[in-house]
Amino acid sequence: MDPPMAFNGPLQGHSVVAGMSVSGGTTNLHFHRANNHTRDAPVRLLPFSRNEDVVIRPSIFSQLGELLPATEACSAALWGLGGSGKTQVALE
Repeated sequence: MDPPMAFNGPLQGHSVVAGMSVSGGTTNLHFHRANNHTRDAPVRLLPFSRNEDVVIRPSIFSQLGELLPATEACSAALWGLGGSGKTQVALE
């Protein structure tokens, strides 16, 4: 069995692993961020361009508006047959 690793002194970085433990086959990583850390802006990568010929379906958009809260962090899963417009609904 390997000896435990210990770090003494300050650790710096964007996200620093401050501790790790294993329990029941699960590895637990404990992160600590400084109190003065500012939240990074979310990264948005949309690999598809908007289709100008998309058929707007107001009922779908109104249902999504009712189901998703108007907060900064919310998500939904769109599912359906290929070619049914899921990506375009998400882009809108």
